[in-house]
Amino acid sequence: MLAGHPTRTVMRYQLLFSVLTLAFISGCASGPAQERGGLYTYVDAQGNVVTLEREPEKAQQASESLPDAELAQSAGSEAAYQTDEDVQATLEARDRNRFVVYPGADGELVTQPVDLVAEREYQASRAPGYEDVEASPGFIERILGVPAGCCAHTREQALELRAGAELLLDPAGSEQTIRLDNATPAVTLKLAADVATLRLRGFFSSAEEYVAPGVVFLNAEGVPVLLVDRPYQRRYPETWYRYAFFEGRVEVPSEAVFATIFLPYAVREGDTGVAALPAVQQTYEPPPGLDGEFTVHGVGRE
Repeated sequence: MLAGHPTRTVMRYQLLFSVLTLAFISGCASGPAQERGGLYTYVDAQGNVVTLEREPEKAQQASESLPDAELAQSAGSEAAYQTDEDVQATLEARDRNRFVVYPGADGELVTQPVDLVAEREYQASRAPGYEDVEASPGFIERILGVPAGCCAHTREQALELRAGAELLLDPAGSEQTIRLDNATPAVTLKLAADVATLRLRGFFSSAEEYVAPGVVFLNAEGVPVLLVDRPYQRRYPETWYRYAFFEGRVEVPSEAVFATIFLPYAVREGDTGVAALPAVQQTYEPPPGLDGEFTVHGVGRE
């Protein structure tokens, strides 16, 4: 009999432990977590612990205690539908009633109303800040005779142009000369491999003159591969901080290594310098000259 006492004692402790464990799990299931909703845990008949997701009881009680009129109003608000026009009108009404706050001259905060809808309408309706030089975009393709050896001798004095860099050039004041119809003043550039486009800008001087050059692209041997005699496409008006200027963008041919910038309407006259050709000048509108800043910007590949 004494040998059996420890066995009965252990069984009592095991039974007591099981009861306490079940009571603890049941307490967790019926505590605040149960009222808030979330996970619900219990022990099934086989002794396995089962965890389920349970809906909050307080939310159910609150919804059951609402009057029928409030329940109908809540259901109606969830079922409300707005068309795209209604949503757009609501957004525009908000954008017309915006405000910005900034410190004034005396240091105090100033509140200024802003109408974003009116600003967008103005930006969409205003004209671009430039005029097209020609009615049709792009270039006019035509056949012009260019001597194969017109420009190869200028490669040794070529200036390097990299992507993102800009050079201020003076073709009329250059000592280089190429041979086209006449001995023409020019400047040759060596293009880096990452230059995909040339952006040319000719600014008006105080005397209302500007430079309108042409471009001859050369391969590595100095042989011409493309001639663009009138690269400008846009004219930008004068502003309070700069003079008016022409702008043109010319794509660099894949085989081009050099670009020679020349003046089609100018000729070098021995040691006396460079002179303009009035007959050629009159073919431009307005006629260009020998004075005015001229820049070339290398645009990289995207």
